[in-house]
Amino acid sequence: MLRGDGQNIIGYYPYWVTDFYSPNNIPTSQMTHLVHSFMWPEADGSVGHPDQFFSITPSLINIAHNNNCKVMVSIGGAGYGIHFDAVFADAEKRKKFINELVEICQDYGYDGIDIDWEQPDSHTDKQNLNLFVQELSDKIADNLAEISISIAVPASDWRGKYYDAAFLKNYVSWFGVMTYDFYGSWSNVSGHNSSLYKDPGDPQYLTIDSAIREYWHNTKKVPYNQLVSGIPFYGYKFAGAAGPYQNFTSATYVSYRDIQSLNQYQYIWNSDARVPYRINSNTFITYDDTLSVRYKCEYAREKKLGGVMIWEISQDFFNPDEQPLLNTVIREMHKTTAIIHAGPEISTDFSISQNYPNPFNAGTCFKITIADDLQLQLSIYDINGHPTETLYNDKIMAGTYDFLWTAHQNITSGVYFLKAKSKNNVQSVKMVYLK
Repeated sequence: MLRGDGQNIIGYYPYWVTDFYSPNNIPTSQMTHLVHSFMWPEADGSVGHPDQFFSITPSLINIAHNNNCKVMVSIGGAGYGIHFDAVFADAEKRKKFINELVEICQDYGYDGIDIDWEQPDSHTDKQNLNLFVQELSDKIADNLAEISISIAVPASDWRGKYYDAAFLKNYVSWFGVMTYDFYGSWSNVSGHNSSLYKDPGDPQYLTIDSAIREYWHNTKKVPYNQLVSGIPFYGYKFAGAAGPYQNFTSATYVSYRDIQSLNQYQYIWNSDARVPYRINSNTFITYDDTLSVRYKCEYAREKKLGGVMIWEISQDFFNPDEQPLLNTVIREMHKTTAIIHAGPEISTDFSISQNYPNPFNAGTCFKITIADDLQLQLSIYDINGHPTETLYNDKIMAGTYDFLWTAHQNITSGVYFLKAKSKNNVQSVKMVYLK
């Protein structure tokens, strides 16, 4: 089940990264769920899995459970779903698959089953998925097992119409909306991998907001707290395109870690879509950085979603002390600070306005205007100079930004300072907090 506070952080952990990214590297104490990926249905209804899949399971579950983090096992995934339709259509094969799944969960201690069938493509598949989920739920109940069910679902009606949300929401803990892969090798032009809002130049209407708010909540009538928004730790490199919405010659999947090693690219922030990209004369790279991830987490908090899910958590891992995207998700999903890009206003220097209101007793806003792209650190200090909180520490584009600081419950009344620091500039603002 999901935690009731909506601050769930769900990370997919595929079997093929375990040698590089061991369970000891995962900050399980700060996450709520890991999704061990992937197993699949074989043609006869048995559970298929890679030879090495279970070699990591005991240590993974032991480490996670010691830190109050649940571990799901995922069935399917892109490239592993060729037998879903046939197995789910056959009562005996469906029963066999369900029995083996529940037995695996009980034998190893998995806390749930994540269904990642990519994708049902007929109304027959839709009905058979209903049967599978209902029978799986009944089997779990018969065994008195505490095993939850989740489903990874597409972002639009193209395949979303083959998911009976009205029926399934009675059985699943959450729908993980795959709010990524909006553009790739299959698309006609280059474009943003995971835009939060619509870019006016975007020829298609597909964004995180359109998927979560308009489609799955407004149209499919799924409660916000049963929806989990996807955050990609990867992007696409479009060769032959020098920007979004252009023809291209090839599109290659590329992790955040590999993107950071690429030089000689111009960084551009799209304030409409709320995502960055990089370009040179003949390549366009769409991806997420810490700023766009922060916006995505803010959206999840504002909508009171069930949480966020990540595909996949090793892709920003540099070393045990450096995992910038995951650390951003952890920080942002457990705080009440917001950043809002307010527009393209530019001053002649880096400056901060006095916060307003001041004094304040809940939240206070301050405006920062930046003349050129820079690395910015924003920190809160108490009157004794002790750091209280870091609000932001990353590259930020030229522009004017509104930051909102909401004081946590453990913050006492008194004088605080916001300090903004770049390579060549340090400025501070005095604030008074009154409970």
